[in-house]
Amino acid sequence: MLKYLISITLFTAFTVVFGQATIYSENFEGGLVGWNSTDDLTPNYWILGDCAGNGSSSPGLSSMYITIGGADSGCGPTGDVQYNYTNSPSGTQVATQYTSIDGSCASDLQISLDYRMDGSIMEDYGEIVY
Repeated sequence: MLKYLISITLFTAFTVVFGQATIYSENFEGGLVGWNSTDDLTPNYWILGDCAGNGSSSPGLSSMYITIGGADSGCGPTGDVQYNYTNSPSGTQVATQYTSIDGSCASDLQISLDYRMDGSIMEDYGEIVY
């Protein structure tokens, strides 16, 4: 009986100490629920579309990306959901998309994401803020 009690106690201790929990997950297949935009009416803005793709770790139909929009439907160079941007004067226009995640009771947080950046060096950037 003592052997089984020690085994159960050790299993519980290892689960608590070495267990992992996902506090947030997003694949954009269900829309932009909970996401907020603070674009300053620039020609570049965030959308949910299917032009950029989701990468190899999370295949799907939708992704969130910056676009300049366009007159024609679709992803082409004049498409309304194209994966493209237009240059603006440095430091004057911002397109921000964010969601709040409560990690206040967590420690040793790790992040995993598919991220693609095709901006100008030292002018365009993406960042994760905690």
